[in-house]
Amino acid sequence: MARRQPNYWTASRSLLYSLIFTLPLIIVYEVGIIMLSAEDLPDLRNGADVLMRQILAGFGISGIYLSGLAFVAIAAILLVQKFNSWKSQAVKGSYLALMLVESLVYGIILFALLAQARLLLMLSDGSALVQQLVLAIGAGFHEEFVFRALLITGLATVMKLIFQWHVYTSYIAAVLVAALIFSAFHFLGSYGDIFSWPLLILRGLAGTMLGVIFVTRGFGIAAFSHTVYDLLALTMVTIKV
Repeated sequence: MARRQPNYWTASRSLLYSLIFTLPLIIVYEVGIIMLSAEDLPDLRNGADVLMRQILAGFGISGIYLSGLAFVAIAAILLVQKFNSWKSQAVKGSYLALMLVESLVYGIILFALLAQARLLLMLSDGSALVQQLVLAIGAGFHEEFVFRALLITGLATVMKLIFQWHVYTSYIAAVLVAALIFSAFHFLGSYGDIFSWPLLILRGLAGTMLGVIFVTRGFGIAAFSHTVYDLLALTMVTIKV
């Protein structure tokens, strides 16, 4: 008996579709980083990417390009590991197209709500436009991977285990805590912003919205929605400059 194919709302949240959907983001980001000035590479990396590289370095995986290769390797391992359960599932191009449309809608909504602030990008004022473009694309993947996929999932699991909360309660609390950490992260480091409560609250709101998208619609759509917002914000800043 043939296995029933999942509908769009189920399939689009799956790990398979998330891996396929976000692969272009990581490829464009890594190729863009390689094409930029080699002397600036260590400083041009997206902040969340730098954090991931530091974590990977703790496991002996270091180097300018190895973080991107590590993500590709992890994706390949997951694809091989899940091959038996995924081989009977046809990947539908129409689903990927719908995911792109859905991401565009969420990104535009996020931009419309936060447009007056003009900030979610961790960019240097002195960066060239192409550098800002590459970093904006990288932020969509890396920040969603770190602050949503890893942090929300990890916090929800720990909260459910320790407090014996219902899974929904655990995820609601995890989304809020992760949003606060996400917001605070943007004030750290040499490219961080000067601290202000309004900006902390603003980014916390953005983090909450992206967290809700991640929990309800999956990693792939959350990453692309973040990227769409960043590119729209970059466009607005560039035009006004």
